[in-house]
Amino acid sequence: MFTGVFPAVELSVQVVHPTLGAHIILKRKKFEARILTHFAVNVNIASAIFSPVLRRLDNRGRSGGGIMRAMIEKVLLHSCCAPCSAAIIEWMRAHDIEPVVYFFNPNIAPQEEYDKRKAELVRYCRELGITVIDGDRDHEAWLAAVRGLENEPERGRRCQACFNLRLSAAAAKARELGIARFTTSLASSRWKSLEQVSRAGCLAQEAHPGVLFWDRNWRKEGLQDRRAELLKIHNFYNQLWCGCEFSQRAMLRRQWAREQAAETCAAAS
Repeated sequence: MFTGVFPAVELSVQVVHPTLGAHIILKRKKFEARILTHFAVNVNIASAIFSPVLRRLDNRGRSGGGIMRAMIEKVLLHSCCAPCSAAIIEWMRAHDIEPVVYFFNPNIAPQEEYDKRKAELVRYCRELGITVIDGDRDHEAWLAAVRGLENEPERGRRCQACFNLRLSAAAAKARELGIARFTTSLASSRWKSLEQVSRAGCLAQEAHPGVLFWDRNWRKEGLQDRRAELLKIHNFYNQLWCGCEFSQRAMLRRQWAREQAAETCAAAS
């Protein structure tokens, strides 16, 4: 249990937070708000998460009791692309969370591919009225970060270095914007290692004090199936590799091997 001191609120209301597994109980003329969570959270992070709803309720000047649900938190969502992010965004909004989408993917090459993926994400978010922040694409800096790891397999050391760079930038952006938590759509892809994503997020959290990595498996609770549904509904451009040139080469090699195997089987029959 975490107990924090917040501004006085002239009301008696319980506010249920949907994702932290937490609630605030406010009583008339009380200065104390108790937050019960399923993980450790420090005072500054808890205050950043819950202060917006306290201010909102205070401004309304409500009195009496009851249970109230409100969009009480902004979360920075690092997004790799529209197909991987759409189901997450939908889930967040259904659970009273306002996503701020951060497109920071300097791994994507060439520039035309980067622009195509970004445009799909912006199109989708614009339809929903969601903020999208475009991070700078410095592909040369990304290449420097993975130098010597070009021939690593997928889910190898190159991917870890890539995730470390991107999620560190996401944590820095969240801190800059005053957003207490960040998460990533990388954890929605079945082609990614959840352990690598989690490790990168935790390292980013340590490197940027004051923000918390929301380490969540975004494939669960039917989100993997919903991803496929939204892909068809919105006719998203759906790429077949993560974005970097090394991943694309590996994909092309796999395609060639399958074609060769198919030709061999056809000749044998």
